[in-house]
Amino acid sequence: MKKRDKSPTSVRNKELKIDLFLEKRKSFILIFVLAIFILLALLLFDPKPFIGGDNATYVLLGRALLSGKGYTDIWSPGIPPHTQYPFGYPLLLCLGLVFFPHGYLPLKFISLLCGLGSVYLFYQLLKKRIRLSVLFTILLLLVLNPDILEFSHWVLSEIPFLFFSLLAVFFFDKACSQNNQKLNLYFFLGTLIMMFTYYIRTIGLAFVIGCLAYFFYKREYKRAGVLLLIFIALAISWSIRNYCIGTHGGYLDQFLMRDPYNPALGRLTLGQLTTRLFTNFQIYTFNVIPQIVLPTIGIWGLSNGGVILGLLVLAIMVIGFITGIKQRFVLPGFYTIFYLGIALLWPETWSDRRFLIPMIPFLLFYVVMGVIKILRSFLHDRSVFLTLPLLGLLVFAGLQVNISQVPISVGNLFAYVQGDKSAGYPSNWRNFFEAADWVRNNSSPEAVVVSRKPTLFYLRSEHKSFCYPFSANQDSVLKAVDKADYVMVDQVSGTTARYLIPAIQNLVPQKFEIVYVTPPPQTYILKVKK
Repeated sequence: MKKRDKSPTSVRNKELKIDLFLEKRKSFILIFVLAIFILLALLLFDPKPFIGGDNATYVLLGRALLSGKGYTDIWSPGIPPHTQYPFGYPLLLCLGLVFFPHGYLPLKFISLLCGLGSVYLFYQLLKKRIRLSVLFTILLLLVLNPDILEFSHWVLSEIPFLFFSLLAVFFFDKACSQNNQKLNLYFFLGTLIMMFTYYIRTIGLAFVIGCLAYFFYKREYKRAGVLLLIFIALAISWSIRNYCIGTHGGYLDQFLMRDPYNPALGRLTLGQLTTRLFTNFQIYTFNVIPQIVLPTIGIWGLSNGGVILGLLVLAIMVIGFITGIKQRFVLPGFYTIFYLGIALLWPETWSDRRFLIPMIPFLLFYVVMGVIKILRSFLHDRSVFLTLPLLGLLVFAGLQVNISQVPISVGNLFAYVQGDKSAGYPSNWRNFFEAADWVRNNSSPEAVVVSRKPTLFYLRSEHKSFCYPFSANQDSVLKAVDKADYVMVDQVSGTTARYLIPAIQNLVPQKFEIVYVTPPPQTYILKVKK
């Protein structure tokens, strides 16, 4: 029997044969990968609103723009100007709101299309930098990532932000590939789209700084200077507008607080900022990033090894980052550094996987490149025999999580189509929306309601709403509540028990009359006696 050849030359020849095979079929394989994304995204599709609340805010801001009322809080009494969220994403939602002025479900497909476009753009960025076998492995990890799939059906800014940031990187890459420093069309397209990402999410500032660092790194000072001037010119008008209106409650105020949900704790000190940095490092290193890379940690019983696993993933990513720089993946490298730097400084109460959604393609790239680099350093050309099974394990992890969620998702979708618009919501949120429906059907259209989630409440009830103050001073809470006609006492947030209930519970029924109660866990609607 002929002995099988396992020499380094033989291994390299097999790798070349694999690359040649993929090169001839790369268009078909890309379509296949995109089809997997679409299929899973539809199977896991959730038609209901996201319960965070900022999704409703984006939609209502888009409606305000289209209605001619300006960039205003149309859900709030007095319709004040809005200063917290930048206008980029609401402006993007206007593309759907033009055709569906009061629709919500169609807006979800904007995120779905942006998710699909992000996968394609990532392919375009990598196809000339790495081998096709590695590239398609990374794309498979991306389209099977549960977080990318989930956020591709929410009306939230993370996936559109990812798409436009990748589009800007694509144009900057085109501009720099011409080996000159001329201010060509690709450069200006990249700069304008970069600015749009800044107006989609304020964290886009990390992308701006990353782009400036990139052009300085390449000693393209003319491009860096023009980019900086364009950023100042386009950003200053928004800043001046917010300054003139008043930025209380904006991102800067929240960043400077020790806890945005407990203002009484006061402003952040330098020592507390250091503590926040260390806490966020632990959250992301030992919990969030390992869950993104290996979403089956809980299923496979690896949760107890969080510290070891986290440090291992971090080490692999650092090696992959250095390898990526050598592969001319420089601009995303600068962007990743500044983005993660801001993430580590952000209030730890908001530190979770959602903040890293725009980073997932880059994190997966660094993990794959790190695994390959480490194995090749020890096993040289024979590393392919271990690399493929390890990368296949990562692909299987994403597939396993998604397949386990499909029956639940499809069941909720069928229930929704059959009329249960709260299918899949936990009982406390079911009761929140049920109470909002009661207000819509049983009160004057002019009635104002105090609610922990004013924009979600308005989206469902079409009644103006505002949140109670996050204050332990009961007089302050009562003074605010007295401006409303109704008060919702919900079970969806701990701040209700911390601030609202202590202020009003001893004034029932003298000041507040219970007019509606849901089944357990009870949500109450109280009428304010004037």
